[in-house]
Amino acid sequence: MKKQYVIARYFRGWYVETMCQPTTKRDADKRCVKLQKEASPLTEYKVLKIATTDKKSDLHLTYNKWEKRTMQIDVIGSVEGTGFMKCKLYADGRVCVFYMTESNYKALMYDKIFIRDGQTIDSAGVINTTNTFIEEDL
Repeated sequence: MKKQYVIARYFRGWYVETMCQPTTKRDADKRCVKLQKEASPLTEYKVLKIATTDKKSDLHLTYNKWEKRTMQIDVIGSVEGTGFMKCKLYADGRVCVFYMTESNYKALMYDKIFIRDGQTIDSAGVINTTNTFIEEDL
């Protein structure tokens, strides 16, 4: 088997995507260094070794069914004049922006889904957050 390498992007320590086609370690290392210089502090690039018998094969990383999945919600703030709250959902490291009504947000605060009082903004620009929910074994 021929040794080939790819660059994987991680956000907050969680795998997000594969950044390039299989290549040599030297080329992957160079590209990884260049990408890391331009990235935010929360983003990390790693060179991963793969094994393949076909030079032209594409790498499709799949979800590892043995890893437990995680989820967390951050509330960014109220969208003025709309009655909606802007939120970010982190699912296995992938970030999705969504909006919820202020009444649903208040109900979830009442149910203690969110762990802060929602009155102050932290250094990440978040007014409230949930605990990180981890998938249970079935």
